Amino acid sequence: MSAADVQAILGNPQNFELLVQQLLSTDNASRKHAETVYEALKQHPDGCLQQLLRCLRQSEQVENRSFCAIMLRKALTQTEPTLYTQSSPQMQAALKTELMKALVEEQQKGVVHKVCDTVSELAADLLDKNAWPEILPHLQELISSNNPAAMEAALLILANLASYSTDHLRPHLGGLTPVLGSCLAHSSIDVQVAALHACCNFINSLDDAHERDLFQPMIVPMLTALGRCLSASDESNAQDVLELLIEVAESYPKFMRKNLQEVVSAMMQVGRQECCNGYVPENIQ
Repeated sequence: MSAADVQAILGNPQNFELLVQQLLSTDNASRKHAETVYEALKQHPDGCLQQLLRCLRQSEQVENRSFCAIMLRKALTQTEPTLYTQSSPQMQAALKTELMKALVEEQQKGVVHKVCDTVSELAADLLDKNAWPEILPHLQELISSNNPAAMEAALLILANLASYSTDHLRPHLGGLTPVLGSCLAHSSIDVQVAALHACCNFINSLDDAHERDLFQPMIVPMLTALGRCLSASDESNAQDVLELLIEVAESYPKFMRKNLQEVVSAMMQVGRQECCNGYVPENIQ
């Protein structure tokens, strides 16, 4: 592929979106050609990332925005060397800024969740290099924003980092636990479930019993969140919450012992709910 062909795509957003459409094509020949072109574009890290970011932030097609979020995650974290390490400091700064803006400004939840995955994996990699220390204050700012969509996104990233980057979050546990406790009482079910996800991931990832005990006061609010999902016939969230709580119970059986009565009551409610359509995990049965 000639340099002129590459520049014709990197310099024209419409041409790049056409390439994205070809990458999504069900026609094998068209898709394979587009993959070859995309590999050539990746030899120009700043230009390629700029177009991916522009498509994510500005494309009118939801499918394109969603796919670009996935492409960014792979390009930034899964190829060696990554496009992030090959890009300029200016491009790296723009990536961080625009990805965080996308968490707030993107209207499609499915796209936001893919951006969350991208931010989580990039942040985990950069925290190991002390190259994105501001990510945690930014997440806390979003969690405190009282914008439910932004809160959910930040909590989902925090949940991922609780698993990926536990050691980096340990010094912040004292400040994070009351914030998570407050989110478990939020009026939005999605915020509650995201906070519960973060709590469970912390519990499962912390080896120190004293650190895990910081989350002991969260058990009753977490069970209350499960009850709210069941009462609202929110089967998807109810199943997610059940699986998270079961994982905690299996990893640390004694952790819930102090709240055994509440746990039993919650599991009885699970058994009574028709919303689960027969879904009662064997662990509960």
